[in-house]
Amino acid sequence: MVKEWYLLIDCREAKRIELLNGEGKVIDAAFEERGVGALDIVVNLYSLIERNSLGLSNLKAILVAEGPGSYTGLKIAASCANALSYSLLVPKYIFNGKFQKKFLKKPQKVLLPFEIFEPKYGGKPKINLKKFLKTN
Repeated sequence: MVKEWYLLIDCREAKRIELLNGEGKVIDAAFEERGVGALDIVVNLYSLIERNSLGLSNLKAILVAEGPGSYTGLKIAASCANALSYSLLVPKYIFNGKFQKKFLKKPQKVLLPFEIFEPKYGGKPKINLKKFLKTN
């Protein structure tokens, strides 16, 4: 059984969650290619935790990508990270670019459970009323 673990949430383009051990190695992961289906972060998280016999009390931090990326993906990641951090009382480590293992030892940006994480979208959402009406 893993003593401590981290949850990585990266929804900048494709949706991806990973469970990492204390050294930053991937224990297990779930992901969705861009535009293919839907990844329910919470459902997949609990199935990964159960499959790997991890305890929520051993979750050290939630690592979440800051952006830029998909507006909806970043909003989903931020909402999940904020809710999980608040409810489990674990900090959020914010990263941008490719995740590096060394980040676990010296995170550049840490938000405590009661601090709200807001992603950097990089622009406005690419949806408008005309586009919305076409899809419905």
